Amino acid sequence: MVSVFLTTVAGSIVQAFQKGPWTVGDWLINNRGGLVRRGLLGEVIYWFSKSSFLSPAFFVIACHTFFYGIFFYYSYLLLKTQQSLVPFLFLIFSPFLFLFQIVGPGGGYRKEIIFFALFSFLAYSFKCKPEKFKTRFLASLCLYPALGLCHELLSLLIFYPLALLFIEKRYLNFNPVEKLLISLSLFLNFAVFVVSILFPGDEEAQQKIIGSLRSLGYMPGQPGAIDFLAVSFSNHWKTLNLDFYKSNYYLYGIYLVLICLAFYPLKERILALLKNKRALNLVLTNFFIFIPVFIFSVDWGRWFYVHAVALFILLSLINPAKEELKQEDLRIKKFLVGFLAILIYSQAWRLEHYAPRQIFVSRLNIARFKDPFQQIFKRSKKDLINLLVNK
Repeated sequence: MVSVFLTTVAGSIVQAFQKGPWTVGDWLINNRGGLVRRGLLGEVIYWFSKSSFLSPAFFVIACHTFFYGIFFYYSYLLLKTQQSLVPFLFLIFSPFLFLFQIVGPGGGYRKEIIFFALFSFLAYSFKCKPEKFKTRFLASLCLYPALGLCHELLSLLIFYPLALLFIEKRYLNFNPVEKLLISLSLFLNFAVFVVSILFPGDEEAQQKIIGSLRSLGYMPGQPGAIDFLAVSFSNHWKTLNLDFYKSNYYLYGIYLVLICLAFYPLKERILALLKNKRALNLVLTNFFIFIPVFIFSVDWGRWFYVHAVALFILLSLINPAKEELKQEDLRIKKFLVGFLAILIYSQAWRLEHYAPRQIFVSRLNIARFKDPFQQIFKRSKKDLINLLVNK
């Protein structure tokens, strides 16, 4: 996990050097041109950068490092609580759960990592005493509308944290004030989503955002997230000149099968989730509410990744069945076959975030770990200082 984290941070620095139109640009959308969707965090970065000698790139790298760090840390703690890691091995070494931003950096480093950090923290808090978890849950729910102001689609993921309340037969008692607080937070969350859809931003706001970043001496590449503020969801396919068949979107059916293979060893936990009607209804709501997102947006692989991570976090909380624990008792022959299967599964393919060119890779995924370090070492110390310090 440490090597994945360090490589992720190195990749973030590379993205900042390359001025990633989406991986960096999405974090720098601000409200200099008025209230626009996704502008909250970028506005904070703008003011921090303007008030200090540090560039916007520094704060984007800091955000990547902070949110990935929390996600990896609490995922590690959740895995550490498992009686056996054998059923999780395909997921742990899969090219999407922890390695998505390494094997395909264009799809990683996006704002869903804010949700991953919060959700993994809440999931681990679920292991704490009920009152402590309840306090953290209520505080997180009150803050959740702010996630929607960072990226509107994070508002739709709220049903996963709500499912934590029913994942086990351990019901929390909320007093009337706490119930009112939950209701207001949910209302604000969906109000933020509606406002974000109604006021996405226009070309004038886009130009003012670009001007504000140029005044700070750092401008992400174009076209990217800032340019797409003025593009409605329904026009994404047309604007990017993509076609379902010509752009190989049918390959995502194979990707979905490959993702499901990693979850197969956890089938007993999935069956337990299917029997838990309240938690299941919330999870299914999250699945179905994203159908329009798949229809109108182009980055299907990214949304597969988001739901896969959320499902992994939820399943880590479900108590294992006896059949699952039997997997730990492996003979040498089964061990070798399993090791070979995990090796092939983890190295032979990667999840493309949009318009997939191919399923299987021509280069082992593990070889990609050295790429960001090689690119950083090609840069001089002066280049690094110029990147991180306002000009």
